[in-house]
Amino acid sequence: QAQVVRSQTGSTLMPFLSVLIIYFALALIISWGVRTLERRMARGLDGVRV
Repeated sequence: QAQVVRSQTGSTLMPFLSVLIIYFALALIISWGVRTLERRMARGLDGVRV
């Protein structure tokens, strides 16, 4: 979709910069969620021996 915006507006930097920022924000949110889930799972397994 960034290509479509670029072709319609003629601007190259803003569409790709916007996509980059959105991608970075989503990656941060997902990594934070996974890290939180890992901590929660590790806490729950502290007393379990396999």
